[in-house]
Amino acid sequence: MKILIIEDDFVLRESLTRILRNPSVNEESKPAITTASTTDEAKKTLAEDQYDLAFFDLNLNGELAGIKLLSAYKNKVKFPVVISSYFDKKEIVNKAYNAGAEDFLRKPFSEDSIKLVFNRYFHHINSEEFISKILDDFVTEDSEIIQELHKLKFKPLGSSPIHIYGETGTGKEVVAHLIKKLNFPEDAPFEALNCNNLTGELFESQLFGHKKGSFTGAGADHIGCAKKADGGILFLDEIDKIPENIQDKFLRFIETGKFRPVGSSAEVAAKLLIVSAGSRPLESLIEKGVFRRDLKARLSGTTVYLKPIRERKSDISLQIDYFMKSHKTSGRVFSITDQAMKILTDYSWPENTREIKNFVESHLLSFTKRITVREVQNLQNPTKQGLFSTRYKILTQDIMSQVQKSGSLKDYIDQLQTEIVDYQLLQSKLEKPNAYTNKARLSLGMSSRAFYKYLNLGKEQFGHDKKT
Repeated sequence: MKILIIEDDFVLRESLTRILRNPSVNEESKPAITTASTTDEAKKTLAEDQYDLAFFDLNLNGELAGIKLLSAYKNKVKFPVVISSYFDKKEIVNKAYNAGAEDFLRKPFSEDSIKLVFNRYFHHINSEEFISKILDDFVTEDSEIIQELHKLKFKPLGSSPIHIYGETGTGKEVVAHLIKKLNFPEDAPFEALNCNNLTGELFESQLFGHKKGSFTGAGADHIGCAKKADGGILFLDEIDKIPENIQDKFLRFIETGKFRPVGSSAEVAAKLLIVSAGSRPLESLIEKGVFRRDLKARLSGTTVYLKPIRERKSDISLQIDYFMKSHKTSGRVFSITDQAMKILTDYSWPENTREIKNFVESHLLSFTKRITVREVQNLQNPTKQGLFSTRYKILTQDIMSQVQKSGSLKDYIDQLQTEIVDYQLLQSKLEKPNAYTNKARLSLGMSSRAFYKYLNLGKEQFGHDKKT
């Protein structure tokens, strides 16, 4: 463990060194500490070596020299930097974060504050441990996705906002929870607010809260998500749909950390990490005039892109296997043939991981323990709108009367699923050019009785009338 201290005050430099070597602060090992007291020494040290953590004096030998030094070596510095100062004015803190600092400490140093910083960062130093923690919750083996998720390291309270961008179902909220897991205490708050279908007034009330009587229906004071998230994470899903008439107030909250509840003249402060997510590129919304450019710049301090599952084919089988294994507690162990897996891998999964999870839970688990081509063949039809859309349609047709006849909803669904799959397989054989009825029957390995049963079922139940 290598730590760099850049501090021109001898007493503070020695104090910080002593604290970092205190076993009560660092229980795992004794860090190798390098110190620098001037800008020239700091430049030489930064040019020659890399560190696991660094403390920069804000006004090293000059006003804001620490920030200027960090800005100059931004591409060289691949480790978290903590800026320290006797002053913690908002504009100074913002300058430090904009320059690339991961944290800001007020002098003089206390053992508790240093212990918090030390534990926060060295908890993540081991790359293998970090990846393991990620993959516990986000199922992937895609190197580009893992590289994106590495951006989640070192995002403590007060960091610049994080924006997660990706198609629906790619796991944006999972990533938001990962940020909390990796950077915050377990009891830190996590407040989520979906921006979709909220008018400006309702959104403002949900976000900032309101006072009793501030509008029709406001029968009591309401604490908004921003205050509830104080000390933790505020997650704004579908940020691309935030009402236009509230964007200026939200921008001010990001910049100042303060807001006014609806109907109140008093400002309320909240220190938190803002995490937003969206499925549409914010730049395109700016061009349409429905999203502020300065708001986009503030929200995108760090951007994490989750590419769709169709662009990371290896993750499809990985996720299917993961969701199948997650149901072992039911006592059933599932397997899937190579041919069936190929169909699943070739499918585009327009709703990504969410669709895979729903597919496994809603369909595979109702079949036999061995999943074959027959159970997944609908995926070969590119005209289907999502998985088993035909099956959903059929299940709603006169279902209650059929259940009454069979006496059991489960028995009826199991029987119907089998009949649908068998008929669709039969239909695919008959659709082939120059196909004859008997040839189709033989290729399916069906008896004449079963063959005509399903052929008639298709005519009656599915609206098809194939020539035989």
